[in-house]
Amino acid sequence: MYREVVPISGTVSETSGDWYHTFAVYGTAMDITIEVQNFYTNSTPVTLILATEDGETSEDNFFNQTAQPAAHVFQIDNAIQLVLAIRYAGNASTFSGWAIYHGWDFFYPMMPPRLPVFEIISLFFSGSFFLSIGLYRYRVQRRAHPSADFAKALILCTLGFLFFGLCLPSFVRPHAYLYHDTPQFTDFGEFTNILTLAQPSTNITLLGLHEGMVELRGFFVTAASVTVHLYSLDGPMNYTWNFVNSQYPGYRTLHCEITGDSVIEVLRESADTEFHCWVLASHRNVEVHQHPAGNYAPLAISFLVSGTSLLAGGLVYTRRFFEESSKELSTMRG
Repeated sequence: MYREVVPISGTVSETSGDWYHTFAVYGTAMDITIEVQNFYTNSTPVTLILATEDGETSEDNFFNQTAQPAAHVFQIDNAIQLVLAIRYAGNASTFSGWAIYHGWDFFYPMMPPRLPVFEIISLFFSGSFFLSIGLYRYRVQRRAHPSADFAKALILCTLGFLFFGLCLPSFVRPHAYLYHDTPQFTDFGEFTNILTLAQPSTNITLLGLHEGMVELRGFFVTAASVTVHLYSLDGPMNYTWNFVNSQYPGYRTLHCEITGDSVIEVLRESADTEFHCWVLASHRNVEVHQHPAGNYAPLAISFLVSGTSLLAGGLVYTRRFFEESSKELSTMRG
């Protein structure tokens, strides 16, 4: 799931042009939602437009009619490119707010891998060639030196390698893996205030959180820099960012890992200033899932022990066969 928060601000008028592009996204996603939150104007309406490659959707006469901010939500099925724009609606208007984008990413199915015909044919003929030579040499050697030890060694070694092959699928695969659930987001909304000498700090408490991530999206100040302090209520987590000074229209994202309920505190540094940011928390549950290969672990261990024993027995008979062959060769030379 994608989640992005971007501050939007500007002025539209007859002289500044009809369009003011504020937010553009490139990518492939589905079930897209664009939220315009905490939107303020100077009591003059604007036209809010969401344009995609398939057309556009607009909200006319959009402004905060009371002291409370205005909000609007666009929903579309899917898009490769979209632009959120504010258009001049007859009167000069200064506006500010936040654009929140979230949607599900989807991937096109991957093409099947190319069949390595040349490599398969080469390996097939090479294996057949060496197998033919091996069988021929075995037949010649069996006629020249008939030995029960050689037959026993061949059988035991073959069975040993067979059991090794049966135990490998369980040993080479993990018996458990981490499963990451869909991320869950919690919007705490806009966090803003004016820091003065009389009120040098302000804070917001984030309750109901689990282990995850907290992000201060689009953090910007209007004048001097500030200090951002984030700490947990019941744990050792403590983060501090000094000299946070991101002049609008530039913006920053401050993020850190959390272990539970937390407090965000913003402190004045050298001069009075106003700050704005959007507080967003995310949590992604991680579970341990068992792999089917782990169910065969006891059987794989028995295969491994059996294969080792059979292979050891085959090597003993192989040694006896070579000793008998050496004695026969020495007798023939004598």
